[in-house]
Amino acid sequence: MNQTGNLYTRSYTVWESWNLLDFREQRESVLALGEQFTGELKTVFDYQLSHGSQIAGATHHLISPTGETNELYTAGRGVGLLIIDSDENAVAKPAVAMLSAMLIAGNSLIICCDNSMLNGIIMTAGMGAGIPEGLIQFAPAEAYKSLFEHDIRTVAFVGEESASWRMNKLLAARPEVIVPLVAETDFTSMPVCCDPMLVLRFITERTRTTNITAVGGNAMLLELSNEKTPKAAI
Repeated sequence: MNQTGNLYTRSYTVWESWNLLDFREQRESVLALGEQFTGELKTVFDYQLSHGSQIAGATHHLISPTGETNELYTAGRGVGLLIIDSDENAVAKPAVAMLSAMLIAGNSLIICCDNSMLNGIIMTAGMGAGIPEGLIQFAPAEAYKSLFEHDIRTVAFVGEESASWRMNKLLAARPEVIVPLVAETDFTSMPVCCDPMLVLRFITERTRTTNITAVGGNAMLLELSNEKTPKAAI
C-alpha cells in the first residue's frame, strides 16, 4: 500500500507540472518519445499522436455577449493507469497506441505490467527521449488493485475480455469520481486503438476567460449605446 501510495503521489506531482506546460511543449516531448520506437510500434504511436494532437491541441473561441473572450480547450484528467495483462508479444502495439493517446491527452502514467520485454522497450524509449522524470512509471500488473484506492482519473487496459469485466466491477465500486475503463481486447484488428478519436476518452474540457471590459462595464457596448441614443431636443 505504501509503495503504491508513493507511486501515485509522485505521478500526481509530475502531472501537476506537466499539466501547466503549453500543449506545444507537451507535444514536443511526446514526439521525441515516438522517435524512439521503430517499425509497427512507431506506426501505431504516430497514428494516435497525429490524430490526438488535432483534438487536444485545438482551442475553440466562444462568442460572448459581454465583452470577455472565452476559449474552450482540453487538458489531461490527471494520473492514468495503463494496465497490460498479457505476456504475448502482440500486446505491444495496442499498449504503445494507448500510451501515445494518454500522454498527448495530457496525463501522467503508471504502467502496470509484468511483460518485461514491453516494459524494457517503453523504459528505453523514455530515457532516450528525455521525457520528464516520473511522467511514466512502472508497477507490477496486480498493483492496479491497490492503485484503484487512490484518485486515479483514467484507466486503459490491454488484455483478455474476462479480465476487463473484473476491472470494470472494481472501478464501479470505487466511491471516488467515475472512471470509465478503456479496454482493448483484440490484439489483431485493434478496433479501440485504431479509433482516431481515442484521445477523447482521456481528456477533460476546460474554459479560459479573459476579461477585456472597462471598469464599470463593457466600453464598446457603452459606446454603441451612446451612438444609438437620440439627443434630447434643446
